Amino acid sequence: MGWPKYLQALHAPCSVRSVASSTSAAEAGLPTDKIHLLGARFYGYHGALPEENVLGQPFEVDTTVTCDLRMAGQTDHLDATVNYAKVHNIVKDIVTGPPRQLIESVAEAICARVLEEHKMVHSVRVYVRKLNIPAVPAVVQSVGVEMERSRTR
Repeated sequence: MGWPKYLQALHAPCSVRSVASSTSAAEAGLPTDKIHLLGARFYGYHGALPEENVLGQPFEVDTTVTCDLRMAGQTDHLDATVNYAKVHNIVKDIVTGPPRQLIESVAEAICARVLEEHKMVHSVRVYVRKLNIPAVPAVVQSVGVEMERSRTR
């Protein structure tokens, strides 16, 4: 029995890819193009245990933004897309920023700030993982939370 797909990607190098998908969202006139930032690693001080806030630990974050990339694909202009370096900086600022008790709070803050600062983004999905888990037996590779937030029309 192998690892689930979402865990298989944990050791992949950080990568960025863009995927166009065809779903009912497209039929509803919503954007379906995606930009993925995968495997971004940072050191942070989040956790409910006091030692997590003092010693810190590594975190890994996958971020996917959904937006309309048609114009970027047709024109090859940077201003027609979401600058993923800026999205990466948002993730970095929050993960390396002030401690939070819950990784749910980390993920929520990332989603909110990406939507706030990038008007072109229709939705954002964030998967935040703790890679060293003091409260969980060593057989667990990571513990994480995945969250998706969308703009209201």
